[in-house]
Parts: sequence; structure tokens; C-alpha cells
Amino acid sequence: RNLKRKSHSVLDKGYTLLLAVTLLLLLSFVQNANAKEQENGEEIYETEIGELEQSTEETEDTEDVDNTEENKIAFFSQTYGSGTISLGSYNGGGTISLTEDVTASGICQLNGVLDIDLNGHKMTMQNNASFMLCSDNAVLNIRDSAGGGVIYASCQLIWIYSGGTVNLYGGTLEGENMTKLPQSGGCVNLSRSNMGTPVFHMYGGVIRNFQASQYGGAVYVASTFSGKKPSFYMYGGTIENCNASEGAAVYVDDSGDGPGYFYMKGGTKKEEGGESKAVIHCRSEERRVGKECRSRWS
Repeated sequence: RNLKRKSHSVLDKGYTLLLAVTLLLLLSFVQNANAKEQENGEEIYETEIGELEQSTEETEDTEDVDNTEENKIAFFSQTYGSGTISLGSYNGGGTISLTEDVTASGICQLNGVLDIDLNGHKMTMQNNASFMLCSDNAVLNIRDSAGGGVIYASCQLIWIYSGGTVNLYGGTLEGENMTKLPQSGGCVNLSRSNMGTPVFHMYGGVIRNFQASQYGGAVYVASTFSGKKPSFYMYGGTIENCNASEGAAVYVDDSGDGPGYFYMKGGTKKEEGGESKAVIHCRSEERRVGKECRSRWS
């Protein structure tokens, strides 16, 4: 009986030892498998990151190529291929140099510096709703480097107020099919404001065929307000065939704190080597003298 008990005890210990060894082997196998899986996972992760970084570098290289100055210019030219310019795109300023005749849509509420070179081409303002508003110390420059450039407008073209400045160096501003006449300033309106002095410099170019229902067929100069005197300086160029009830070409208002300011400089003919001569040739429907600054100029 004692021998039998000893035999069972030895067997129990053997089974226990075998079970323990089995468990150790199983645990070792699981740990090795996890380690291998983690190692493979890290390799895959590193590979994916490497591919991502390479892809990003390729994308950045492509973007750098697309953003070269040559491609920017090409894209800029393509925007004019449609023949339409959105004036609202230039609210902050910029440069427009025409390479073909275009149509301008919308309103430019300029608060920066905008340079327009007609470059011998035509810009037609769309319908009765397209014009340029120059304010808050903004500057609008209009020139025509090639000659023969025209801006056609069927309503008031430029409104200057609150410290805005417009410089006309060349090109023709021409009224066309004006069915909705502005009350004041057929082409340019210098409006009164206590925020700044609106200024219009005319160094050259032509303003023609504009109309206003009452004051200033070409240019209206508002009265002084809070010490701010709207001012029109005409050093050269021509105003012709414009019309209004009062001031066919230029009307200077004196209804506020005092009249606005209009300065016209003469000069010898350009052929004689002097400055270009400023010329105004318009006739009012009602011929008056006084605050309209003469009804007829020649």
C-alpha cells in the first residue's frame, strides 16, 4: 500500500513538471510571435512613412514648378483669354496690362494701388453696373503705352472720395450708349467727404461723349467739407463733346463750406517742344457763367 502511494506521488509530480514545461514553451512561443509581429509592424510603418515623405516631396517639387514666374505670367494671360475681367478681383490693387480687347464686369472698390495699361486695346464696362470706386487713400493710374486704347462706359466710370486719387496719363475714356445718366459727373465724380480729400490729376488722354443729367458732363467737383477740398488738376489732355445742364465739361460746386478746386494749366503746343496743352471743348444745354466755371471751353 505504501509503495502504491509513493508511485502515485511520483506520477503527480511528473505531470506537474510536464505541465509547467509545456506552459513555459507556450509562453515563449507567444512572446516570440508578438515580437516578430511588432518588428514587422515597425518595418511596415517605416515604409509607409518613407513613401509618404517621398510623395510629399514630389508634390512640393511640382508646386514649386507651377509657381515659377513664367507660369504665373502664363496663367495671368490665360485669365484674359476669356475676354472678361472681374473688377472686384482688384479691390486690393494690382496691375492690368491688356493683351487683347476685354469686357470688365462688376465693381472695383479700390483700397490699394491699381495700374491699368490699355496697351492699345479696348476695355468695355459691362452694362450700367460696372465702374471703379477709389477711396481710403487708394490710387488708380490709367495709361496707354501703345496708343489707341479706350475704356467704354455706359454709366459714370469713376467715383473718387475719402482721400482717393486718380491719375489719367493716357488713353481715352469714352461714354457710349448712356441711357442711365448720373446726376453729377458723367465720367468722374469727386465727392465731398470729411475723411479725406479726393484728387483727380489729368496729365493726358481724352474724356469724351459723357453726359450728366444736371452737373458736370465730364467731371463734377464737389464743395469743400470739413476742410477737405475736392480737387481736379488738368495739366494736359482733352475733354470734348460732353454735356450737362450746367457745366458741360466741369462743374465746381460751392454749396457747402466753400467751392471745390479746379486748376487748368495751359502751355505751348507739343509740336513746339513745350508741354501738351489742356483742351476743353464742350457746350452746355443751358449756357451759364458762374459756379459751373463757364459753359463753353475751347
